[in-house]
Amino acid sequence: SCGTTIPIWLNGRHPTVEGQSSCGNTLDCCQYNDEMFVKNCNGFYVYYLNPSLVCPSRYCAGSAKRCPVGKWSSTGFEPCRDPAPVLSQPPVVKGPIVEADQSFHFQCEITYGPSDADQVFEVFWTFNGRTDPSIKLQTLTADQRVATLSGDKLASHPDTNVGCQVNTYYVGHEKDKKTYSSKTNYFGVQVSPGRLDIKDREGQKDVTVISTIPVVCDQGPTCCVDFTIIIDDQT
Repeated sequence: SCGTTIPIWLNGRHPTVEGQSSCGNTLDCCQYNDEMFVKNCNGFYVYYLNPSLVCPSRYCAGSAKRCPVGKWSSTGFEPCRDPAPVLSQPPVVKGPIVEADQSFHFQCEITYGPSDADQVFEVFWTFNGRTDPSIKLQTLTADQRVATLSGDKLASHPDTNVGCQVNTYYVGHEKDKKTYSSKTNYFGVQVSPGRLDIKDREGQKDVTVISTIPVVCDQGPTCCVDFTIIIDDQT
């Protein structure tokens, strides 16, 4: 319908020489009739179009189909796009990634193929499912697909699950944002078991310590990490 209530279209095929009529319609096939002039000039056509029949009406041209409900384009016709960029999988958090200078960071990686100039990815970092207002969102555009979180931003978030949330949209269509959330990576020190009950003369007990916090080793090939053991003596 080319964006109008009454589209005007060629009634029949293009002529071999010249001449043709046109139709305009709402519900009936050819509710309004008028003349239009088309001349075949050795393979291309010249059109003389009278003013449109009534309001609202317009001449329609081309073979492209209108975008279906839920899709859009700048013209309203194919090729059509989703209201916002659609990710084939959730974003992925990687890290902590340690650099040569012993600094570290996390990465939020987005998998998305097209690289349109008007596509936008807003990246929020989450800590145990919540955002931190002091950490600004990062905006990725065009072919940018990776956001980073510096390790120094985690000083106030020990023993936390780090994740990222991504909002996707096209410029001018912010109201159609889609939101995707990653799985989380634990950042901290885990001790298992967290509590030991030891009886007199009982044998050796093992404690497993797993740290996802990078430990800077400046003492040669061997580093030591000190832990404090709290003893609850109930005797």
